[in-house]
Amino acid sequence: KSLFLTMLQEYKVSEYRPGGRRNISKRLYKIAEIIVVNKMRLQDILYVASFAGRWPRIDKHFFIIGWGNRKIRAKPHPTNPKLVRLPLFSVDDPKILVAEVTILKNVYDRCDHGESNVNTGYYLLFRGPVGKMDTRTVDRQLCFVPAEEKTRIPVENEWEEQLIRLLFEQKRHFEKPLIGNVTELFLDAKPNIILHDTDPKTIIEVVDTDQNNSYLQRKQEAYTEKGFRFIAWSGERKEGIQGWNILS
Repeated sequence: KSLFLTMLQEYKVSEYRPGGRRNISKRLYKIAEIIVVNKMRLQDILYVASFAGRWPRIDKHFFIIGWGNRKIRAKPHPTNPKLVRLPLFSVDDPKILVAEVTILKNVYDRCDHGESNVNTGYYLLFRGPVGKMDTRTVDRQLCFVPAEEKTRIPVENEWEEQLIRLLFEQKRHFEKPLIGNVTELFLDAKPNIILHDTDPKTIIEVVDTDQNNSYLQRKQEAYTEKGFRFIAWSGERKEGIQGWNILS
């Protein structure tokens, strides 16, 4: 999962520009050209669900990425009760069903969906041999990375999903830091959103309405010292939210 988030961040899938082409599958394949996993080039073992008619091969594709919806469950296999068929939609257009990938039912049942209530996101399927001397390829792990559907940007909770949808609808230029403290923008803590179309840039953090005011004050002071504007956004009401006028 960390590798996947790094790939998205490195090739700016985590950044949304109004009117810009997302081309998520092309970006993932492009960065895979420079990544090596277990002495194998990632570009040689990667499959990204992008357009109908191109299915993954069990003897070649050990890292499979596709768009999914937790409400759309895997179908039982018609002849083998130990298998299921997982629908994978296009990462470029979630309305397009690309493939129904056959995987082990026990791997599907153990899928790590995280603690989020967000239903849409990426399915990541990892395949490989059981042991070093084994030549068989089997399903090893399936995990689900929640993401907002319009932008396909990963989120940690439904509040981030709501905020990203709002910014998308308002055609804002923004970024969602995904992993690590990898740029000067992220400072000492990972903000939820960075608005790039304000001067200065604006840091938005999704907060609980019961969160300690002194904590938020310290956060604001820290970001202000670095030259950023700061918004604490609760997502529950439009009145009385600090800095709401920037979003409305």
